[in-house]
Amino acid sequence: MIGHAVGESKYVTYTHQGLESELSRSYDYVYGQWIRETGNEPKDYDFEIWDERYKPESLENEIDLFVALK
Repeated sequence: MIGHAVGESKYVTYTHQGLESELSRSYDYVYGQWIRETGNEPKDYDFEIWDERYKPESLENEIDLFVALK
């Protein structure tokens, strides 16, 4: 496990569900449609949490995305 300190901020949290190979679609949604529709502005970083729900080749796979907002 790798630990990192993450700064205090407001975040949008989105759970990617599905194959790991399709993770970019979730990022496209958050940074594209969601950010645009809500009028929020992202900061210059995001991170993911991969836990016991991580099953890369399964449709039951889940990865939490956190995008820092200004």
